[in-house]
Amino acid sequence: GEVRAVYERGVARCKTSVELWRSYIDFARANMLREDATAVFEAAISAVGMDFASHVIWGDYLSFIRSAKVEEHEKRQALRSVYDRLFRMPVNNIDALWREYEAFENSGPNKDLARGKIKENNAKYVEVRAEVRGRKNRREGISFSVLACPPRGQPRENDQVQR
Repeated sequence: GEVRAVYERGVARCKTSVELWRSYIDFARANMLREDATAVFEAAISAVGMDFASHVIWGDYLSFIRSAKVEEHEKRQALRSVYDRLFRMPVNNIDALWREYEAFENSGPNKDLARGKIKENNAKYVEVRAEVRGRKNRREGISFSVLACPPRGQPRENDQVQR
């Protein structure tokens, strides 16, 4: 009802806020039907899935799918679909998510399929991991907790401008 409408207005106005989407997801998981909560996850992934800090949303989505009370093959297909999209996104913590993915594939009944899927996704993972490292290097030393303003000639400010 009303709370959902507030969240809908919020994410419509602040589409790129990972924190707002996480809050909406928490609300959806606790108060909505599974299908509606899935739609909120999908909307969040669509809006902020490429954000460096969105790894928490991806991880929450994977956990949400794992907790579904559906047949195992449906769950595996849904997880595989999310992982396939995830490995196109330069998000923080990608190495841990990759290890989790490998464990997921290797835990399945079909080892040949697991090897094939891991090999198929490995190229995407290697590429996105390189982008993540580049982003980390570019972000290093930048203070994100201060308001943006023109530099006043302070050495620390000049260093940040150069980055």
